[in-house]
Amino acid sequence: MNLGKRVVFFIRAFNDLDHFAPIAKLYLKNGTKVRFLITDKSVSPEDFRIKLLIGYNNFSILQFSLFDLVLVNKLPLTKKIYLKFILDGGAARSVLWTCIFVMAFPLLAWLYIYRLAMPNYIVVDWSTPSSRGFFQWGMFKFHSWLMRRCTFAIPHGVNIYLNDDVTNAYHTLSKSNGSVDYMRFSERNWYSAYVVQYSAKVDSWQRLGGKKLLALGSPRFFTDWRRALSMSLGVTDLVHPPDSTRKLSIVFFDHQKNYRIIKKSILKLLNEMAKRDNVSLVLKNSTRLDKSYYSESEVVELKKVGIQFSDENSIELIAKSDLVVNFGSSIVLEAIGQEKPFINPIFCHENKTYMDQLVPSASAFTIDEFFLKLDAQIDGRSWFDYCEAREFFDFVVYDGLDVQILEHKWLSLLEY
Repeated sequence: MNLGKRVVFFIRAFNDLDHFAPIAKLYLKNGTKVRFLITDKSVSPEDFRIKLLIGYNNFSILQFSLFDLVLVNKLPLTKKIYLKFILDGGAARSVLWTCIFVMAFPLLAWLYIYRLAMPNYIVVDWSTPSSRGFFQWGMFKFHSWLMRRCTFAIPHGVNIYLNDDVTNAYHTLSKSNGSVDYMRFSERNWYSAYVVQYSAKVDSWQRLGGKKLLALGSPRFFTDWRRALSMSLGVTDLVHPPDSTRKLSIVFFDHQKNYRIIKKSILKLLNEMAKRDNVSLVLKNSTRLDKSYYSESEVVELKKVGIQFSDENSIELIAKSDLVVNFGSSIVLEAIGQEKPFINPIFCHENKTYMDQLVPSASAFTIDEFFLKLDAQIDGRSWFDYCEAREFFDFVVYDGLDVQILEHKWLSLLEY
């Protein structure tokens, strides 16, 4: 039990809840105090994932916008400084103190929030500290260097890629430098621990200079959390028997535009699927802000051919579907958890994944291969190997270990 400790999770985007909330629940059950520090106003305290945590007395939320803090009346100390030294004085003095105030304000702001949060441990999403902006960088530095306390970085997804240059930016770096920029890990090594999902990723990141790496699985897809979510949403794992009178329900999960996608191939695939009379196609864009790659005119054209755009949560979309289409994203693990078949259209992006290798029955290297699998699904013919899919799931979610061992490892982070 860790009754006296408080873990503060930085929630800066809607998607972070998918991967932070299951870990938070594990800590809450262990008696640890957990606080969500939410910096995005679009994240609602009424979110279905947060609702699973609200019942714990040791859980709390602190939500604010950094923009709000610029309004000086939010910070009593800065208001006094502002009134005394900036408004009360001559022009030269006011300019001088205004410059000092502007430079000092970020420091005052994060000290104020740090005092409210009172963390023993800080958990942030998987990236370099400085890439998350000055505020989080300042909080990280103060907490880890001055206070000598622990800061952990955890994944905001499940990395299923075989190659390292997964984004357009990293691919450009790899071409110019001959490898992915080593600086990716020079900052990440400042964390007390840097979490990945499975041991193969520890090996690959170590080759790039990574240290303090831990393979802890992906709690988002652990059975207990998935069961709790399904009960909360009222979702059951629906499996529709073949029925020639009913359209096949397909959900296509898009990826982020900066992940080396091949837009021309994606648009062609979507349009070809939509032409099928016996198919009902739902498209869910990437929920990361500004990560969609369709123009307004393309959206209009896709809707004209019968494609439905949906913002419904992915768990419910998959539950309602007969077939999932996805490339390069960890949402396919939810499909496997619900025992839904999926097709992996490899030709829609330039990256390589473990899914391509470990689930060959689902992998389509060409559009023709894709439609052979789709036609088999429509006709009710066997084509998808659930054993392959489950082995892939166990490999990336559990790293070949029992869930009890992984949960113990997560709890052991609080002994740092």
